[in-house]
Amino acid sequence: MAAKTKAVIIRDIDNKIVTNGNIKALDTNAILKDILDCQELNTSVDVFNFKGKDLASAPADSGRLNYSIRGIVGSFANITFKISVDKDGVQIFDFPSDNKELVKFINPIIDSAQSNQLSFLVKVGPPSESSTSIPDFRIANLNLLIAEKGFTFRIKCFNMGAVGGNSILNKGDIIFTSIAIHCPVF
Repeated sequence: MAAKTKAVIIRDIDNKIVTNGNIKALDTNAILKDILDCQELNTSVDVFNFKGKDLASAPADSGRLNYSIRGIVGSFANITFKISVDKDGVQIFDFPSDNKELVKFINPIIDSAQSNQLSFLVKVGPPSESSTSIPDFRIANLNLLIAEKGFTFRIKCFNMGAVGGNSILNKGDIIFTSIAIHCPVF
């Protein structure tokens, strides 16, 4: 038997469940099975998933990027990444990717013409020594730049005016965060 539509299931419920009346277990069972098989509830969702491990930065040897980008095609993406800084004194660096397949999935989610305006503040600091200590940290600006040729994570560290703060990334610094993203054309 073909799956019923939502409208048919609602009609069956209205016909079999009456105010101050009883419904047979057989009818209840049939309605519940129809709900589970309902055409509108059983649509498939297209997803995508990309990972990158130990991608080198530009300038060379200044850091490494590990990332996971997952999402629903044409709807949104979740970007989780960890950047490890390998060199002292870097203020700005890029992690370019020429993964055109990734760009194909990201383009409908993030308007590439606006991607250079889309930025996030991320925490920069040394890894925590324990689960109870929170080390001092700095802030960096993250941009996700999209072009036909590829996708770039750009990080720029800056001083927020804190006493003793600096505007550079230091060897051993970590940037580890997760961002849900959707940017339509405005």
